[in-house]
Amino acid sequence: MSALLVLATLEVAIGIGCFVGAGRNLRRFALLLLTVTAPLEVYRTGVAGVNPSLFRLSLAIALVIVLRSPESRQVLRRVNRIPIFLTYGALAVIMLVSLATMSDNVALGARVFAQVTIGIIAAALVYALASQEPLMRIARYILVGASVPLAAAAWQLIVPSEPLPLLSLLPVPEGLEVTRDPLPVFEATARARGTFGDPSHFGDYLLLVGAVALASTIVAFRQWATRRTASLSVLLACILGVVFATYSRSAWLGCVAAISLVTVGAWLRLAADPARTTRAAVVPLAVACCFIAATAPLASAVNDRLDPSSAGNVVSNSVHERTVTVALDDLLSHPLTGIGIADLGPQLEQAVRSSGAHSSYLTVAAEIGAPGLMLMLVAALLTLRLLHRGMNASAEPDRLMLRSIAAGYIGFAIANLSYDLWWDDFHWVVLGLVIASCAEHAADDLPALRAYRVRLLNLLEARRAA
Repeated sequence: MSALLVLATLEVAIGIGCFVGAGRNLRRFALLLLTVTAPLEVYRTGVAGVNPSLFRLSLAIALVIVLRSPESRQVLRRVNRIPIFLTYGALAVIMLVSLATMSDNVALGARVFAQVTIGIIAAALVYALASQEPLMRIARYILVGASVPLAAAAWQLIVPSEPLPLLSLLPVPEGLEVTRDPLPVFEATARARGTFGDPSHFGDYLLLVGAVALASTIVAFRQWATRRTASLSVLLACILGVVFATYSRSAWLGCVAAISLVTVGAWLRLAADPARTTRAAVVPLAVACCFIAATAPLASAVNDRLDPSSAGNVVSNSVHERTVTVALDDLLSHPLTGIGIADLGPQLEQAVRSSGAHSSYLTVAAEIGAPGLMLMLVAALLTLRLLHRGMNASAEPDRLMLRSIAAGYIGFAIANLSYDLWWDDFHWVVLGLVIASCAEHAADDLPALRAYRVRLLNLLEARRAA
C-alpha cells in the first residue's frame, strides 16, 4: 500500500501541474497528463501481481473525463469506423487466440496482450480528447512532457550513482530489476536512459519528440518569434545531444533517416520555388548542418559504437544475431500461426519479462505468424497514409508539423527493424494524436477495406467451389 501511496502522490503532483498548465479545462488536463506520464516508464511498481504505473493511473483519470464529456463520448463512438483501430483490434484478437491455443509462456503472453489492449485504449482516449484541439497546442503538450525525461537524463549525468527521486520508494516489479540498476555502460561511457528502463527506448522516444521540436522551431522562426525560436532551438539541441548520449544504434538509425527525409524535402521545396521557400528551408538545413557539425567531435565515440569489432559490440552483435536467427527459423517453421505469443523468450533464455528478437517485426512474425506481421505493417502504412492526407488538406503551420511527424514516424518504424519498440506507451499516444489531427480523413479507407474484404471472401469461396 505504501508503493501505491507514492504513485498516487506523484500522480496528484503531476496532475496539479497539468491542471494549471492546461488552462483548467478537464479535457486538456487529461491530454496533457497523458503526454507527461507516458514517458515515465520506470515509475511503476509491483503490487498484488499487477504493475500499476503513472501512465496507467493517468489513463484511468482520462477515461473518467472522456465518459463524463458528451463531446468526447461522441468522438469515441467513431473508433469502430477508423481502419487503424480496426487493424490493431484484429491484431489483438490474433494475440488472444495465440495466447489461448498455443502459448506456453502464459504469464508473459497475458502481459503482452494486456499491454497492446491498454495501448489501443490509450490511443482511443487520446483521439477522443485531442479531436477538438489545435495541432500546435498538442505539440506544446508533447514538448512539455519531454521536459521530465530530459531533466532525468541531466540528473543521471550529474549523479549517476543515485536513483531518480522517489524511485527507491517503489518496489521493483518482478523482472524489471535492471531498470533500477546503475546506468548501462558502453566502452566506459554511461548511456543515458532518462525515465526509461532502456536507453534505446529513450532514444526512440526522443526521435518522435525531436520531430515535433523541429517543426515548432521552424514555425516560431517563420513568425519572427525570436525568444520562442531561441528556446525551441536550445530544446532541439538538447534532444539531439541526449539521443547521442543514449548510445543507441537503433535511435541513431531512426534519427539519421528522419533528418535525411526532412533535409531532402527542404531541398526539393527550395528547388521548386526558391522565392517562396528559402526562409522555410533555413531551419531544417541548419539543423542538418548542426547535426553533422555536432557529430564531428564525437566521431571516435560514434565510430566505436558502430564498429562491429569493438569490444562492446562483439557481445551485443552476437546476441542480436542469435535472436534474429532463432526468430527467422521459428517464422519459417510456423509461418501462419507462429510459435505462440511470448514463447520466443524461453527459447532465447531471456529474463522473465522479456521475449523479443531485437526487432519488433521479427518478434511479431515469429510469435503470432505472418498474418500478425501483415496487420502490423498495414497499421503502420495506414498511419503514414493518414499523415500524408492530413498534410495535403491542412494549411500552414499544421502541414509543416504533420510533415515533420511523418518523417519522425518513418524513422521510428526504421528503428524498429533493430529493436523491440512498437508497444511503448508513447507510441500509442502519438498514434492517437495523429488520428485526432487528421480526423476528417481517418475513415476514408474504410470503404476500400470493406470492398477488399468482400473480394477476398469471394476469392476464397471460388477456390472452395473449384
